[in-house]
Amino acid sequence: MTFKAIYPRLDMPRLQEKGLAAELINPEQASEEEIANIIFASGISTEEQVSEISGRGVGLDAVASYIRSGGGDIQIRLEGTRHGPYQPFKFHLVIPLLVDDRSA
Repeated sequence: MTFKAIYPRLDMPRLQEKGLAAELINPEQASEEEIANIIFASGISTEEQVSEISGRGVGLDAVASYIRSGGGDIQIRLEGTRHGPYQPFKFHLVIPLLVDDRSA
């Protein structure tokens, strides 16, 4: 399943900076999608200011952890043309189909 976020753009230079500072990426080898996907790492946020609901780097980390704990996956898929530092993207979600095999 693939879908767009309400605000579907990532600040790629800021993500790269955060990824380098947290030693999550190798600057010579990281692809654009690898850089984009660090948004799911704990403590990573591109917000400049912390508010009640954003800027702490826990939201997308929690979403990814929940999905992956159930055997699924979530990733960023880049699309379109970058506008300045901002790259359009979609979320790509894999959710396992669970079948109840108990006899009735």
